[in-house]
Amino acid sequence: MEKIVLVLVIQQVAYEALDRLAGVAFPLDGLLTLVFFALAIFVGIKYLFRLFRRTVWRLRNRLILAYVFIGVVPITLILVMLGLGMYILMGQVATYLMTAELSRRNEVVRDCAYALAWHVADHLGSDQGESAANQFIQPLRRRLAGLQAVMRVDGKNFQIPRNAGVSEFPRWSQHGFLGLVAAGREYALAADVRVEQPSHRVEVFAYESADTSLLGNLLPGMASISLLSIDDDSKNDLGKTEEQPSEQPVPRVHFRAVSEDREEKAVALLAPRSWWDITVRWGTLFPLRKWDSTKPTQVLIRVASRPSLIIQKLFSTLGPLTGALRFVLYIIGGLLLLVEVASLIFGMNLTRTMTRSDEELYERTVKVNSGDFSNRIPIRSDDQLSELAASFNRMTANVEKLI
Repeated sequence: MEKIVLVLVIQQVAYEALDRLAGVAFPLDGLLTLVFFALAIFVGIKYLFRLFRRTVWRLRNRLILAYVFIGVVPITLILVMLGLGMYILMGQVATYLMTAELSRRNEVVRDCAYALAWHVADHLGSDQGESAANQFIQPLRRRLAGLQAVMRVDGKNFQIPRNAGVSEFPRWSQHGFLGLVAAGREYALAADVRVEQPSHRVEVFAYESADTSLLGNLLPGMASISLLSIDDDSKNDLGKTEEQPSEQPVPRVHFRAVSEDREEKAVALLAPRSWWDITVRWGTLFPLRKWDSTKPTQVLIRVASRPSLIIQKLFSTLGPLTGALRFVLYIIGGLLLLVEVASLIFGMNLTRTMTRSDEELYERTVKVNSGDFSNRIPIRSDDQLSELAASFNRMTANVEKLI
């Protein structure tokens, strides 16, 4: 087999040289190349097994290899699995905290929409509540800087505030809607509420632009959040009425005020505390409604954080007890490390005792084979290997006496 591989190597080199120099393509070149690689792999595996047998011929190498397979490999696999599990857990915890905070922020938008609707319903007059709504939304915008709304009072629409980016309700919107809305590459947290009175009907579609500043302040100092749209190939399905000539096209929508030039500020992650404090990148799907489509879809929310920041957030409820818990964990880790070091030293000493007795027995056997019966194996302990050495000494003494 080795000779055939050598011949094929020479053939490959010759074919390659002639092809580069003369540009000649030889028949069966591809087949010979395939046979060469197959035989080369076979011969490589054969020599690998031969090297393995030579390596484990000595008892010491066999014990070391046994320790590697019994101790090192399982521990390595456990550590790898633990690392992957911790990475997944940290990512999932970060996304859970982020989605929970995003939903909470959306509920705040809905509460503001209800407050605005009831305030307008209580102050309806000749202006249909528009001035009352514009006055009432100002203190709300101190908490939610990007809060805007579209209001419908008895069939009449108006924007709150007057420079709001959206001028009409989305076609799919209905009472009780709460979620994330997309218009192109812009996103907003929106809510649709309705207040009905005997003589009036007030409906509010409130929204807050989910820009970089808002996403960065959901988990400040802990995570960096971004939205990634998942585009599908489905066509716009606003209904068959869209095909009618009388239907007006959907206007271009912006979730920021017309004259608003608020600067978006991205929040950067803190520097890592140690080599293990890597960047954990994770993501999750979140329900999404597109402004010009009735089909619900999803958006990928990407989160980047660090284990130290996530752990600090999880243990923040302990307060002053956090330091005590950290000290207890350090003590437990130190004890486990001491046990591991003691086990390693004990295993090394035990291995050295076993291999030393084996080496001495092998050396004395070689000398006996050459005719030297005067060598004896020193007895250093009281175990089975020492008893084997003592038996060997008695055997060589009896053979020497008989001779």
